[in-house]
Amino acid sequence: VSSGKKRNHFNQASKRKVLIRDNFQWAYCGKKLSLGTVTKDHVIPVSRGGKDVITNVVAACKDCNNLKADRTPSEAGMKLRTQPGPLTEAQKMELLTKVHRSHERALWKETLDELQVKLF
Repeated sequence: VSSGKKRNHFNQASKRKVLIRDNFQWAYCGKKLSLGTVTKDHVIPVSRGGKDVITNVVAACKDCNNLKADRTPSEAGMKLRTQPGPLTEAQKMELLTKVHRSHERALWKETLDELQVKLF
């Protein structure tokens, strides 16, 4: 990064990261979602100054995201089940090791935990 600041990969709000953080559930009603059915809902809409970062994005289904539109949850009469926040260390590990088989993922996690490795 040209500014000299280290860019934090885990602050970027990809659908996969938001789904893992939100336990594959929609942030308003708890409906189960998948990578194919999820949309990113900006709690503070981008058009109103909200940022496209993990702490301002929640998982949403397409119909309800369209219903909320360019409003905050309270303006749309919708209530968040949980506030969006950063990924936990376990969620970061899940993202990084998702491409491995479950037994390999467990070994990676165990080793990194033993070494007290923190991810960004």
